[in-house]
Amino acid sequence: MSGLAVATLLAVGSLAQAEPEGGGARVIDACVNKATGDVRIPTSYRPDCGPFEHSIRWNVRGPRGPQGPPGPAGLTGPSQVLSETEDIPANSAFQNVSVECPDGLVPTGGGFQVDSPDLTVIGSVPLVGPGGSGLLGWQATFTNTTDEVHAGTAYILCYTAPS
Repeated sequence: MSGLAVATLLAVGSLAQAEPEGGGARVIDACVNKATGDVRIPTSYRPDCGPFEHSIRWNVRGPRGPQGPPGPAGLTGPSQVLSETEDIPANSAFQNVSVECPDGLVPTGGGFQVDSPDLTVIGSVPLVGPGGSGLLGWQATFTNTTDEVHAGTAYILCYTAPS
């Protein structure tokens, strides 16, 4: 069965031909060409499978599978939002402001804030350790094209590291 046939079958067939069967289960009916394996969803114009096709039927939703193994421990304890604010000099570009979680806490996200609409944020990214050794904090990069000093702030959300 070609990828296009499968995509069409899933996109059109499950919407157009899914119908209730006893017990509220929904099924999909289709016709498969015996020579080519092409799949066709019956329509009002061709509601039945032809002599060179065979009929197939399957559930839209199958039976529930077995429960998977437990996942790793999640983050615990209260979160802490930490920030670092620095002055961004007048007429300056690419001024970084970084903030890191203290030892024992894991960063989960971050952001930034400006004190003026004239201050431009050109980057807001995770701060990664040497050689990609893990997330350390958050860094925001600012550009100030005005003749005044403005403040830029980077934020980080930290949780207790799992043991």
